[in-house]
Amino acid sequence: MDFIRKTCAVVFAASLFAASITTPVYAVDFSVNSRLSYLGQQIIPTGTTFNGTTVDGLSSLDYNHGTGRYLAISDDRSNINPARFYELSLDLEKFRRSSAPGQDGVSFNTVTTIQKAGGGAFAANTVDPEGLRFDPARNRTYWSNEGQRSGAGFQNPTVREMNMDGSQVRDFAVPIAIILPALLPDLPQVTRAFTTTWASRIWLFQKTATPCIPPPRMV
Repeated sequence: MDFIRKTCAVVFAASLFAASITTPVYAVDFSVNSRLSYLGQQIIPTGTTFNGTTVDGLSSLDYNHGTGRYLAISDDRSNINPARFYELSLDLEKFRRSSAPGQDGVSFNTVTTIQKAGGGAFAANTVDPEGLRFDPARNRTYWSNEGQRSGAGFQNPTVREMNMDGSQVRDFAVPIAIILPALLPDLPQVTRAFTTTWASRIWLFQKTATPCIPPPRMV
């Protein structure tokens, strides 16, 4: 049961990130014999700090079975602190069904700066981290950058692979359907397709043996 809880704590973020890359691929078996039931949440209080950084906008969550810990990316555009991701521990027994901010059961262990190609931290307003998935076979992570089109500048959305020290490995090709509309000033920004969850809120779900409805198709 403990492993099931840890696995299902991250399935929504995992499925949304996978769906944002190509065709929908979900991390949960949505068969007639399974469903997700809500266990609880914790909302990290505004202004929480860790190792000299502000814990701001945890935008994704994934589980590392090898360490028993979780990875969460911040959607800070390198404005408050350089783009980064956190390793944290969760005590699921302390989570609750409450909208009140709280940090019981949430412990931050490390923070890692995400590096640009060639090394070094991203400058302010040059990246917008959104999704993160851990690859246990390669001990690497894949992360998405939502991009932007604003007075602060223009960036295409990206999907990248990085080492656990934050150094970049490679860029993946982004579907042309995502890039082209962002080049046209009269169309709404579509880079939100790479958005997963937002705000420093951690949701917990548990897999149970009853039918459920699959999540909506990502387009």
